Amino acid sequence: MSNQLEIALESNSGIAQAEVLAGRLEEAFQKSIPIIIDGSAITRIDTSVLQLLYSFCAAMKETGISVSWKEPSDELCQAADKLGVKSLLGLQS
Repeated sequence: MSNQLEIALESNSGIAQAEVLAGRLEEAFQKSIPIIIDGSAITRIDTSVLQLLYSFCAAMKETGISVSWKEPSDELCQAADKLGVKSLLGLQS
């Protein structure tokens, strides 16, 4: 079993992708291992997906399991900043 899991976000992460992403995040949560979220491909992200990511990161933090980001795109960081969740998600500029 790997000691971490990487989840890559789609370039256009909209509400249509939220259900699939929710399933992937739930599976990751159940594994109780550190997660790396690859946000490098994001060119557009909906509020619904950011809310989903926020809920996931908060739940992981509560259980003491780390979530880190791999190359978050400028678009991802700007959208998270607009919603006021950039620091809560652990995104750095």
